[in-house]
Amino acid sequence: MLVCFSGLEDLKNRILTEMKIISFITEVNIIKKVLKHLDLWNDESSRDPPVMPDIPSEIGYVPVDDGWSQPGSDLVG
Repeated sequence: MLVCFSGLEDLKNRILTEMKIISFITEVNIIKKVLKHLDLWNDESSRDPPVMPDIPSEIGYVPVDDGWSQPGSDLVG
């Protein structure tokens, strides 16, 4: 999880050297602890990510006559 703070650009502008990412925090419990310490964690809005819908293993093509001609069918050849 990558968290961006609004004051990061201000901090970057005050520091005249290049900033580099030195690590990522990926453990949810640690992220929660840090955000709670910074008073940026809201228990009311926290939730699991949405569940991805099942994608069918096979997708078929069903032709439908909608009154339009097929591309190239009106060419004289």
